[in-house]
Formats: sequence, structure tokens, C-alpha cells
Amino acid sequence: LVEPGQALAAGQIYNSNRYWLVSELMWLGCEVTDLGIVPDSLSRTREILQDAAGLADVIMTCGGVSVGEEDHVKAAVEAEGSLDLWKIAIKPGKPLACGRVGQAGFIGLPGNPVSGFVTYQVLVKPYLQRCAGLLADDVAAPALYPAGFAWDKPDARREEFLRVKLVLQDGQWQLQRYPNQGSGVLTSCAWADGLVRLAAGQQQQRLLAELDAEPGDLLLDVARLADVPLHWRCGQGTCGTCKVRISHAGPAQAVRPGRKERNVLLRAGLITQAEVAAESWPDVSSAWRLACHLEVGTEDWSVLCPQD
Repeated sequence: LVEPGQALAAGQIYNSNRYWLVSELMWLGCEVTDLGIVPDSLSRTREILQDAAGLADVIMTCGGVSVGEEDHVKAAVEAEGSLDLWKIAIKPGKPLACGRVGQAGFIGLPGNPVSGFVTYQVLVKPYLQRCAGLLADDVAAPALYPAGFAWDKPDARREEFLRVKLVLQDGQWQLQRYPNQGSGVLTSCAWADGLVRLAAGQQQQRLLAELDAEPGDLLLDVARLADVPLHWRCGQGTCGTCKVRISHAGPAQAVRPGRKERNVLLRAGLITQAEVAAESWPDVSSAWRLACHLEVGTEDWSVLCPQD
């Protein structure tokens, strides 16, 4: 780790966690003692934990809690105290550790900046507020706003937290997500106003049926005019980028995509050769279609727009 302002050598990264974490803790009213960067050494990590336990009510570390060869924090905490929790089913932020060292509580945040930031906001900050004597009524409650984006890649096993900004669009406040939700993109946290919480496996959808469309309009044209985040490239029905999934409230009926659409879906790996040869498909919401081939009808559709 290198402090900001210094030149980076090969294999080095800036120590961004120190600055956001210390700022967050000071804003919360905590007295912060920074013990610096700990070398990748089990013995040295144990020594620092011993020193910290005599100074603080809560010890917090960033990084070193995963399963790498030089991740010594977990073993050091177990040697000097107790580890009550290691790993949690949220994304980003899986390698979170909690326990005690002496009389001090211990929290080990993930080293990836966004993972550390999210776990701090979601889990650590409320814990520190309760330690400080704040009751549930003193802590800000989650707010509900409509989502102006789709999310088609849910994690089936972990709860997800997306970085979002509150924007005013067409007279209505709604949430927009940061384009890159990677765990190393700290810019997303500086940009965001808050986090959207998605249950494991939950997909965030945008309803195109709420938009102004006329029967016979191509779905891709409707989405483009309404600035809906639907990916497309050629606009000619040949690239397969504008894939969507459709569901509707009416009775099930056979789906009859044209041969050109079926061939493009096959090239994109979205259907099988048997489906290409079929004249019709079952009416299921899990089937992929191409927005540039779909004409809007008279019934309401729910349209899932993937983000990848």
C-alpha cells in the first residue's frame, strides 16, 4: 500500500481505505487511533492487536481477513481472542470478520474499497451507533424510491447492495445506479447518495408498459425514445445485443418469432438449435427475445432489460 501523492511502483496500490474509514468514524464521533499499515506477518499482526486492545473499545482492520497466503488477521484474532463471525452472505463484502480481542470488540473489514465501504455502512456503522447508546429510533430509516434501472444479474446466494444516486426525472425522484458496480471502484461510493438493497436472487425490473407506446411500435424504438437502459448496437436485428424478456398478464399463447430473430438468438447462444427449427415456442417469461423484432401490442407487458 502507498499513500496518495506518492508514485506507484509495480504491484502497489493507493491506501484509499484509510481516508474514507477515518473520515466516517470521525463523523460518527469516534476517537480514532491510527496504528498504521501492518506488515504481512502473523507475529506482527498479533502484536498490533495486543496493543490495540489496550487502547480502544473497538479494533477495526481493513484487509487480511480472506484466505490468501498473507491474510493473517483471522488467525491472529483467533490466537489473541475469539472470532465469532467470518464471512457473510452479502455482495460486495463477503469476507467480514467479527469477534473480540481482550475487552475490545473486533471488526475486520474486507480490503477491497467498495466491499469495506458497503459492509461499514450496512453492518458496522449501526453496531457502532448502538455501542454509543443510540436507539433504533435515532438511526435513519431506509427510504423508498422507484428504481430507474434494471438489474438482470442477481446473485442467487448473496444479498446485494448497489450504489445509486437520487435524480429528478420527469418530475419524479428515482434512483440511478453507478455503471460499474465492481468492488474495487471506490468512485462509485463517492458518486452515490445511497445503497439499494436486493435480496438474494432478486431482479430489478423496469416496466416499459408504463411508457408512451402505440401498437405496432418496435420495442427497441420505444426504449430508445424513453432513455431506458436497454443495450443495443446495430438496430437492424442482426447483432443480438438488444435481448429482453417479456411477461404479460394475459392468457398464455404460442410465441412465433421470425426465422431471422431465431437465427440471431442462436448465434448469441440464447436458444437451442431445436428452438430455431420450431415454428412456435411456449409462452414463458424466461425466454429471450430481441427488442428490435418485437412490436408492441395492445396488452401490458413487463419487460426485463439486462445490463450486460
